Formats: sequence, C-alpha cells, structure tokens
Amino acid sequence: MPTRSVWLAAAAVILMTVSVASAEDAGCVRPSHGMVVQGRVELCSGVYRLENARGQAAITLKSGARLECAKETVIDCVSDLGHGISAREASDVRIVGCTVRNALFGIQLEKCTNASVENNRLESMGNAAEDGVGILVTESDNFRLTGNAVAGCGHAGIITMRSQNGILSRNTIENSLCGTTIRDGSGQITVEDGTYTGNRLWGVYLLDSSETGKGAPSVVTIRGCLFRGNRLGVGIQEGRNVLVEKNRLQENETGLATHGPNASKILLKANQVTRSAERGIHINSPEAAVVYNEILRSAGPGLEMSAEAIDCHAEANTIRLGKGDGMLIRGRRILAADNRVEANAGAGIALTGESSLCTVGNNRIEANGASGIEADGDIHYIGGNLIQGNAKYGILARCPLVLSLPPNQSLANALGEIFSPDSR
Repeated sequence: MPTRSVWLAAAAVILMTVSVASAEDAGCVRPSHGMVVQGRVELCSGVYRLENARGQAAITLKSGARLECAKETVIDCVSDLGHGISAREASDVRIVGCTVRNALFGIQLEKCTNASVENNRLESMGNAAEDGVGILVTESDNFRLTGNAVAGCGHAGIITMRSQNGILSRNTIENSLCGTTIRDGSGQITVEDGTYTGNRLWGVYLLDSSETGKGAPSVVTIRGCLFRGNRLGVGIQEGRNVLVEKNRLQENETGLATHGPNASKILLKANQVTRSAERGIHINSPEAAVVYNEILRSAGPGLEMSAEAIDCHAEANTIRLGKGDGMLIRGRRILAADNRVEANAGAGIALTGESSLCTVGNNRIEANGASGIEADGDIHYIGGNLIQGNAKYGILARCPLVLSLPPNQSLANALGEIFSPDSR
C-alpha cells in the first residue's frame, strides 16, 4: 500500500505536467495559469481568464504535446505583455482549435521542430503601440500553420524569423497592422490559399532586419491567396528566389511591389490584380520577371518599373482599363514583349527619361488615351508591335535613337503613326 508521501509526490508530478484543478467531463480539463502540457490534452469549453506575466505563457507545451480545445474554448489573457500558448525547444507539438485573446503573442513557437498549429483563432493581440502578433515562429524548422484565423493584431497576424521549411496554408488575417511577415533568414516557406483583408500595411511582406544585413528570405512561394483592401498586397523588400503566382489582389493601394537591390530573382506569374488605388504592380529591384498577369482598372500605372529595375522583363501580361499609363518604364535593360495593353487613360507603354536600352517588341497596344508608345530616355529597340486606335500617336519618340526592326504596324492612331522630333 503506497504511503501518504508517495501519493503526494505523484500528485505533485501530475500538477507540474498538466496544472488542472478539475475535469468537467471525461477527457477534458480546465486550464489554469502556468499549465504545462505533455501528451494529449483537451481543454473544456469555456472562457478562461489566465495570468501571463511579461515574457511568460499562460500555457506551455513540451515535446510530444498535443493541445486540443473543445468548441468555444477561449484563453483570455490578463496581460498583453505575456504569451498565450508557447512551445520552446520542443518537437512534435500540435495546437488545435483554440481561441486566444489579448496576449502579446497568441501562439509562439521558438526553436521547435515538426510543429503544427491548426484551426486556431487569435484575436486582439498587443496594444496601441503597434505590437502584438497572432502567431510568432522563431528559429524553428519543419512547421505547419493551417486554417488559422487572426484578427485585430497590433502588429502582425503571423511572423516567421530565422525559420525554415514552413507551410502557411488557408490562414485568414484581417484588420491588423500587417498580415504575414517573412523575415531575417527564413527560407523554404510556402504561403498558400490564404485570405488577407483590411490590413493597414500589407498582406504578405519579405524583409531582412538582421544586424548583418545578410538574412534576406529565400526560396519563398506565395500562391493562390486573396489580398483585398490592404495598403500593399504583397511586398518584397529583401528576398531571393521568390515566386508569387496565381493570387487575386483586389482593391489594394498597390497589388504587388518589390523594393531595392536586395530583392532579386523574383517571379510574378499569373496573378490577377484589379482596382488598385495607386499601381497594379511596381518593380523597383533587379532581375524580376512579370509574366502572364492580368492587371485591370488601376488608378495609376498598371505596371511600373522604376530606376532600380535592371535586367527585368514583362511578358504576356494583359493591362487594361487603367486611369494612368498601361506600362511605365524608368529602368534599364527592360524587355517588354508579347503584352496586350488596351484602353488605358494614358499611354500604352511609356519609357521615361531615366530609361535606357529597353526592348519593346511584339506587343498589342490599342485604344489608349494617349500615344501607343511614348519613348524618352536613351537608346531603345521598338519593333514588331501592333499599335492601333490610340488617341494620339502610334509612337511618340523623343529619345536620341529608336531602332525598329522588324517594323511596327501602326494603324489608325488619331494624330498619326510615328512622330519623332528628336530621334533618328
């Protein structure tokens, strides 16, 4: 027969492992502050007001833990300086179906491997100082964030930092400062089938804020997502080998953008960008490819390539019904080929004074409100285009030299087919 001291020791071990006062029914427990989970634990339905001091978590998971919440289980944190649910230096953990409110980080994975965060709801993280994150993943590997709903975060819905091999699938992030931020050396990350609406800065953004400046995210795919009503749908400040494809970007200020020399080898493919309040797509970085996109009804240029856009190409895009130029090119060594540019209020394709050594070939440029092609800047090759029905000239060339072989077909433009006062 065990002695009283043995029973007390066993009870202490249980309380350290799963700090639970009582069970409402078989298989579920009530959470309490400082709860530590090992193995599989299901939390009972209810709203639980839990303490979480600065830097501490209301609930902590150890390796092998699976935390499941019954329907209508809410972890309502006392402090927006502490965390809701946390796993640190743990492997093979799962967090499923929980609602967390009012923490600094709703769910935190730090130095974890093989973690899965599924179908949780994170609400009202942080405070007015623009902090608070729904799900924070740092220095972790092989993780999945799937089907989570995040709203009202002071900073971001999801952040990955220095983490590898992650899949972010079917997450919804709305009405936060930022949607998802991939940063500081994160790599092999896929963001797919998510919904990002009404975020004040961006839907998804890639950047490097590390002290070394060598932590640009790499090998990132953003696919099949909806971005609506954000300031910026997808932005890449630093990043290499990034694919952005088959997304729908609606009513953002700018749909897609790259910024500066540390964003390179970017492929924007088969996205639909509609009703942008400024630009549809803005490229301001080298070695970017913009192909097979549909860009409709932008308030400014449909596609703009700025001064840092060097050795970029835009091919097989459709750009229609914008209030500015269809394509505005300020960069160097730009290829614009096989695009269809129609019914924009400005020029079909405009090359500005900063541009040089650009090739504009085999495009169909029709019914734009200014000239089909307006060429300033340095030497350009403009050939093989079909240019017709534009409100001014077919080609208005003001640069020193325009080469046009094979010849362009310029038809029925209101002020004539080619006007080149300064070119030869």
